[in-house]
Amino acid sequence: MARQLGIPHGSRVSGFVTWLESLGFVEKNRNLQDRTNAYAVPSPVALIKFYSNFRKMNEMRLSIDMGNTRQEMIEYFKSQNAVFCLTTALEQYTEYVKDPAIHVYVIDDYWNEMQKKETTGNVRVNLYPFKPYREDNVTEKNGLKVTTPLRTLIDLYCDDKAYAAEPLIKQLWQR
Repeated sequence: MARQLGIPHGSRVSGFVTWLESLGFVEKNRNLQDRTNAYAVPSPVALIKFYSNFRKMNEMRLSIDMGNTRQEMIEYFKSQNAVFCLTTALEQYTEYVKDPAIHVYVIDDYWNEMQKKETTGNVRVNLYPFKPYREDNVTEKNGLKVTTPLRTLIDLYCDDKAYAAEPLIKQLWQR
């Protein structure tokens, strides 16, 4: 994984993997053919739940009220090239959850600008800065930029919305 992400493989990566192994989130298997270690994640959901202890969406959230309708705000943020996340992204993968609020990743400059601005409106909009943000965490669904199913699942756990994650868990691992 470190190689795929372009992270130099050294003591930090090895120490981190060893730590996850000691906690039971990673299992090491020896590949006898090429004499290398192979690692497996026995429960991806358990690892995501563990990660959610360290990344809290509510600490990054800026909640504002703006616009007249939810659809108007979705179109506005679509035109701003924003990335919909959490339950707003989840709606593109399943009809299981409907949330009257909008959740959206925005560029840092916009997030900072909106912190200083006073807004009024009928729609609760929750803004999150792009950090940490990677292009491979984004896909397009129904004309909207949304977080991928895996990133949406991680975000839901990090926002204490695991109750809404079941459809994504089934899509990702129970095929």
